[in-house]
Amino acid sequence: MFLAISEQRFSTFLICAVSCLAGCGTGEEVPQPPPASKAAPDNKEEIITSDEAANQLFDETLKLIARGEAAGPEFVTAEHYEKALENIRKIVKKHPESAIARQVISNEKLFLGKSLTQFEDHVKGVREATRDVEVTLPTNPSATTLGSRSKIIVINVNRDGSYVVGARAMKLDQIEILLEKAVQKDPDQKVLVRADGDALNRYANDVVITTRAAGVRESHLSVKQQLQ
Repeated sequence: MFLAISEQRFSTFLICAVSCLAGCGTGEEVPQPPPASKAAPDNKEEIITSDEAANQLFDETLKLIARGEAAGPEFVTAEHYEKALENIRKIVKKHPESAIARQVISNEKLFLGKSLTQFEDHVKGVREATRDVEVTLPTNPSATTLGSRSKIIVINVNRDGSYVVGARAMKLDQIEILLEKAVQKDPDQKVLVRADGDALNRYANDVVITTRAAGVRESHLSVKQQLQ
């Protein structure tokens, strides 16, 4: 009796073992999905992202240029233009595959009707117009130069009687409006009138009168020297 029961249990054990082995074998034959791998980057999406970033920088560039055009003092114009140049260079350096970068590199005239190289030269000219290194500025009673206290609006008077503020030719009424706005922002706004020798007496006095009419408290007159 004991032997029969043992044999029965042994048979049951064999059946279970065979079933387990069969199940394991079946599991090995079932193809397993390959491990998940990182999807390859979609080149199209990268280009779109780059174009969007470049377009955003380009929009900011155009706004900066517009602000520079609308600005009165040449140093403000130069600051806006130089920030615009930084954006343009970022577009070319960081997003060279974008449509805007390709247009810039191909010298299309996108900035004030100028190519990048021409615009760089234009910005350089505007910045040079703010330089007063050849002019010795008067000092105030505390012995500090006017230039160290605040930025000065420089009005250039040419020998033909034309006026230039920054890189833009302006008429007296335009200069007066510009100065009125500057005085509203800074009541102590200083003005330097730089005149060619031939224009010193004939035209420069009209500018000085205009500065007073605009509310400028302090203006100075200097003979303009040619930039080297």
